Amino acid sequence: TAFCAYNVGQTWNYGYTGGVQSFSVPCTGTYQLEVWGASGQPNGGGAGLGGYSKGTKQLSTDTAIYTVVGGTSSSSAGGYNGGGVGGGNGKGGGGATHMAVTNRGVLSNYSSYRGEILLVAGGGGSGNYGYGTSGTGGSGGGMTGGSTIYSDDDSNPPMNTGGTQVSGGTCTNYRYTGAGFGYGAQTGGNSAGGGGGGWYGGTSGDGYWGAGSGGSGYIGGVSNGSMQNGVRSGNGYARITLTSLSN
Repeated sequence: TAFCAYNVGQTWNYGYTGGVQSFSVPCTGTYQLEVWGASGQPNGGGAGLGGYSKGTKQLSTDTAIYTVVGGTSSSSAGGYNGGGVGGGNGKGGGGATHMAVTNRGVLSNYSSYRGEILLVAGGGGSGNYGYGTSGTGGSGGGMTGGSTIYSDDDSNPPMNTGGTQVSGGTCTNYRYTGAGFGYGAQTGGNSAGGGGGGWYGGTSGDGYWGAGSGGSGYIGGVSNGSMQNGVRSGNGYARITLTSLSN
């Protein structure tokens, strides 16, 4: 086995900074890559928790991996890395966390460069503003972000779907700016929650009672990949672990 200054099992951990963080591979070998998305805010209803994605990749010495850790939001502004904007007293959705082989900044900047993305963990949607009992934000993904069904001032409660692998979440009502690749929807409702960021973002709440749905995760260019919905509270997180050394 080639000499390495680090032992198998060494980890490098990345918390939220509001920017891009880089990792220079110290030794050729196999690394496990893990990302957790940020949660939304409860704000009266419950918060949608951020998702989780992982996979392994063979990496050569001096290769660079770039990580952007999503943020949660305590205001109506969307969480960093694609969280959708909340309305009025509503809170913004949680941002996604991603790893890539290039540095293009936030996830939405990779729309024309998707092959450079390795992993995405979706952010959770934010809950409604203090009304009703079913205004909980959808969880971050996952293949598909979590949906929300909430009470509204309409006779039929609207349903917000989470982001998928091919499109942003949708809403049965209309007062929002649609979600897309790398970003959750911005609400037009008075005090509704924003959608979570993700590979594709979740949609936002609508009206006083609306909660945002979750953004989807993604796995690309890694082996042994898996994803989970709704596991992270607060800001996102990321970790790289050296699992084996090459000869």
